[in-house]
Amino acid sequence: MTKTAAVLAIATSFVACQAFAAGEIPQAYDATYEMTSPGAGLTKMHQMSDGKGHMRVESETRGMKSTAIYDYPGKIMYSLMDAQKMYIKMPIKDEATKITDENSAKKANAKSLGTKTVDGHPCHGWETKTGTTTSACWIGDDIHNLVRSETTTSSGKMVMELKTYSAKAPAGDLAAIPSNYKEMKMPGTH
Repeated sequence: MTKTAAVLAIATSFVACQAFAAGEIPQAYDATYEMTSPGAGLTKMHQMSDGKGHMRVESETRGMKSTAIYDYPGKIMYSLMDAQKMYIKMPIKDEATKITDENSAKKANAKSLGTKTVDGHPCHGWETKTGTTTSACWIGDDIHNLVRSETTTSSGKMVMELKTYSAKAPAGDLAAIPSNYKEMKMPGTH
């Protein structure tokens, strides 16, 4: 996997601070983010939630596009490959918790970084560690969503920043997979 493809995979699923536990439904919103990372440069992301349990994350890095569709009620994630007109269907695991406040941060074993204003949003910061990866996330108290994150790995630092945000659900069916796409089965799946 190339560094660009790896960053797209991370950006598309960027769950460090945005994962949802079983039964949790993301609020309705429409947001754009920019992420910079060593080796891949700039990734632009468009993240949308209908507030009914469906999310869509569209990412682009160096001209490569990637789309992930999350169906939380169905506990399924679809990874779309536009160039091949294919998709992969994967189960959503229940172990992650979205960090939005002190209680959810404790469930995620996150350390408080205190409060500060980030790009005009009053925020609470939380730090999580997994192996050699450390993520610092700033969650907007006003929007209950990620405003900025910094993830440090052995490859360097990735920074994700909120660029636009609307608390309205976007138009259209976020869970729609184009009818001309075919499912690609992963080895070992049914």
